[in-house]
Amino acid sequence: MTTHGISQQMALDPRVVEHVVEVALAEDLGGQIEISADITAEWAIGDDGGRTTSACILSRQRGVIAGLDVAMGVFSRLDDDIQLLPKVADGDTVDPEAIILEVSGNARALVVAERTALNFLQRLGGIATLTRQFVDAVDGTGAAITDTRKTTPGLRRLERHAVRCGGGRSHRFNLADAVLIKENHVAAAGGVVAAVRRARQGAARAGRDDTQIMCETETLDQVRELISTSEQQWPDRILLDNMTVETTQEAKKRVNRSKLKRQAVLILPHVGPSQRQALICCRSAPSPTRHQPLICLCSSKTPDVTPGSIDTDIDDDGGVI
Repeated sequence: MTTHGISQQMALDPRVVEHVVEVALAEDLGGQIEISADITAEWAIGDDGGRTTSACILSRQRGVIAGLDVAMGVFSRLDDDIQLLPKVADGDTVDPEAIILEVSGNARALVVAERTALNFLQRLGGIATLTRQFVDAVDGTGAAITDTRKTTPGLRRLERHAVRCGGGRSHRFNLADAVLIKENHVAAAGGVVAAVRRARQGAARAGRDDTQIMCETETLDQVRELISTSEQQWPDRILLDNMTVETTQEAKKRVNRSKLKRQAVLILPHVGPSQRQALICCRSAPSPTRHQPLICLCSSKTPDVTPGSIDTDIDDDGGVI
């Protein structure tokens, strides 16, 4: 096991844990968070004199742990007397068959809680594991891996926590945090330059001049238009979206040659289908060549990489559990 761990400052807010556990158990138990609501456990096991048992959660493959507090919260919500002994921490890398959590207590409570607890560990562990693969791929390039808003509705805080467990960083949390001009905004505004200009004017009117303004580009012409305007109209960041490796490299050269004094280029290797196998990691351990295009993109002056896949391309079967 490799221990990275998550600092206390990055730990999940207990109120967030309590809320998601409540929602998840209400969903799984038909709205009534009672052990008796599970009719299979109620009828097949019954009270049986309050029989107790012990169990442990094991990893099925090498991966990164995330969501352990949530999983433990599921067990505790159903029975305060359940004993929980975590053997790892969020952010740790575990090998196959490693013990993640030991639990003991009322047999019915453990059976009822199991699936919901595993769902959290699998989903969040999958995100953390895939993030770590991207982080390892760009190690030494000076680039950082950031998350996206392509999260499961209602689970954004958990899934962003999982990205941090994998060594990634957080981007804007919601639509009020920063300006991110995308293709629909560009089309409605009449072009990238007009969209950025209007956004800067809007920030000034709102008294939020320090708000970060980013603009997504899909062509070299759009990049050229942005860096050809006056400095006051430049975005803080230019995003390169759905570009080939070659086009991305050329765009980077143009920005680096310009007088753009703000942060350089935020690369989004959220590319078209023809590039997916080159840039998106699979659940299995990636081969060195699979990340080569990503490393190439990050070879110089690339502050952040935002792979949409770390939030969305997680197998239903989960991450490491």
